[in-house]
Order: sequence, then structure tokens, then C-alpha cells
Amino acid sequence: GNRLPTAVIAHRGFSAAYPENTHEAFERAVDAGADLVETDIRLSSDGVFVCHHDPTTGGREISSLSADDLAARGIVPLDEVFDRLMGRSRLLLDLKIKTPAFASSVVKSILDRSLDSQVVVGVRSVEQVRTVRSLSEDIVILGLLRNYETFPDFYREGGDIARLWEEHLSEKCLEDARCGDHAVWVTTRRGKGIEPPGVVDDERMRRLLDLEVDGVLVNDPALAMKVRQATLPASLT
Repeated sequence: GNRLPTAVIAHRGFSAAYPENTHEAFERAVDAGADLVETDIRLSSDGVFVCHHDPTTGGREISSLSADDLAARGIVPLDEVFDRLMGRSRLLLDLKIKTPAFASSVVKSILDRSLDSQVVVGVRSVEQVRTVRSLSEDIVILGLLRNYETFPDFYREGGDIARLWEEHLSEKCLEDARCGDHAVWVTTRRGKGIEPPGVVDDERMRRLLDLEVDGVLVNDPALAMKVRQATLPASLT
């Protein structure tokens, strides 16, 4: 068919080799040729978006610390990532807070910079899809939904791409998530508690390519790119 090559999305940057969600991890992911760089988004106590996966750092809630306090702990503000990466890579923002209000404020910051064609927004509820879509017709929306049965509602509200976990992957699951011809991205992981998200090896990467998933979220974008290059027909390399 005419499917594009599977997109390689650097999960928290090149987090297999560099500290996750840092400028270094993001820069190295771009160097490795990743199609997108993924980062997690939370909010400081003074209303600044920051790149951090967990709700806490060093035992303190992210939301209780100012952007300056967080920067002193090595936590990067989203604006700096926009400044450094835009024009060089697309970004996937994983919205760690599930409220429509949070989605709305993130999208407004994207629109303020006219980055709607360069940023994919990863939402955690159908309500968030509705909010994002009401603000922008163009932003691509990824569904990081726990319950795969809500994907039809997600698409109906304007969602674009389904995210599945590798451990749930089967042809049937893939077909259900596509709901016709929608794209599906997969986060690699053998199972929750078995290994962290984003771990991948050559064999697993090849299986994902064989299944023709549209994107993979991996911690080692260099490995994923290498396997992808090896499997592409000469006409596409």
C-alpha cells in the first residue's frame, strides 16, 4: 500500500542513553533522526509548563514548585524546548494532567507561537479531545487512552491517532484501534512492571514494522531508525 514509513518517536527524548526529558536527550534524539520528540508536560506553581514525567521531584510535588525551583533541579521549561527544537523536529506533548482546562492552556501556548502544524498533543480523555479540537482544527491529536473501547468516541470528537501498548498488540487490536483507516502509534513495553516504557530491541522493532504500525515510541531512536532503514525498499531510503 501507500503507507508512509513507520514514524520513530523519541520517548522522553533519546532516554536510553541520556537523562529523560532534558535538552541533551532532546538534542540527541534530533541528531539520531527521530521523526518526533516526545516529552511529558506538567505545570509549575507559577503557571509555567515544564517537561517532567512524574508528579513529584525529590519528594516535592511539581505543582508546588516554581519554574525557577524546578530549573534549579534540572527540569526544563517547555518554552525552551520550543525555542531549541522547532523547525528541526516535530514535538509530541504528553499532557500529564487530565483536565480540559490544562489541555486548553497548553494548546493556547502552541497557537500563540503558531506551532499547530509542528506539535502533536497527546490527550488522556475524550473531554480533552473536544477542548483541543474546539481551539484548533489543525493540531494532530494522539489518544493516550486507558480504555481502548473509547477510541470510536475519540475519533468522533476529532481525535486523529490511537496509541496502543506493545503488550496488547495483535492484528485484531490494531484493526479495532484503526476504526477504519486511522493511524496507530505503539509505545514499546513487554508489560507494566516488567520493564519501563520505550524499551526496544531489533527483533521487536521488526515485528512492529511488519504489523505496519504508523509510529513507535521508543527510548532508543537510533536503534529504531537503523532497523527501519534496513527494512525500507531502496526507493524510500
